[in-house]
Amino acid sequence: MSYAVEAHGVRRIHAPGKTGDRDPSANYAELVAGRMKLHVTHLDADEVEFDLSGVDVSFANALRRIMLAEVPTMAIETVYVEENDGVIQDEVLAHRLGLVPIAADPHDFEELHDDATDANTIVFGLEVRAPPNRRATRVPSARVAQRLPGEPAPHQDEDDADEYAEGGPRFTTKVFSSDLKWLPQGEQEAFLADRPVRPVHADILLAKLRPGQALSLEAHGRKGVARDHAKFSPVATASYRMKPVVDVKAGPAAPPFAVARPASVFEGGG
Repeated sequence: MSYAVEAHGVRRIHAPGKTGDRDPSANYAELVAGRMKLHVTHLDADEVEFDLSGVDVSFANALRRIMLAEVPTMAIETVYVEENDGVIQDEVLAHRLGLVPIAADPHDFEELHDDATDANTIVFGLEVRAPPNRRATRVPSARVAQRLPGEPAPHQDEDDADEYAEGGPRFTTKVFSSDLKWLPQGEQEAFLADRPVRPVHADILLAKLRPGQALSLEAHGRKGVARDHAKFSPVATASYRMKPVVDVKAGPAAPPFAVARPASVFEGGG
């Protein structure tokens, strides 16, 4: 597919003969395989970017939709709360846990249909207990205004220096995704020894506890796709953009048009 720049707009040109000598009635997958080219331009642990050519834009959009909704992953599905003294309700906490991305290969597990087994379920345990405030405070109540300059009120989060002071945290204990501990079931510890199950990110804030409060639960994860629930989506987002290729035909208007070209679109000297 190519485009021609004209005086009043851009016209799309269908280039015949691009499919070679293939029979038009041939299998579509074979046609795509013969024309499609993919070049990876950026790849790291969190992101991949590639150039896709030789296919229609609808094919690129189909890949985007498949990556968003059809690629299976593992995610927390059921949460059994044993103790929760914090301000976050059980159902809200369960929803937050379901959105925590899990580093587990879905090919290692089967889909959950009936009973949970070590072949289709992963189990996490979480238990955090905020230590009581054993240090005397010069501020008996948040309503009392007589406190030293810069000292936080008792209902505020602790400063870094106060968090590590002798006697333990004075105010808030934060619960992170790193507090989720994988509990291997059955033979999981043996066949997953080289790739233990864990949250992808260890610094996701799940809840906050005040002194003396506790949070204890067990979470079960299963295999699924984002078509059923967004928590199973393997990507934060997937998008595509068109790569423009513009040919300027030789003529009286070509040189001034080439000089005024945006550098990010046109290549060459005009």
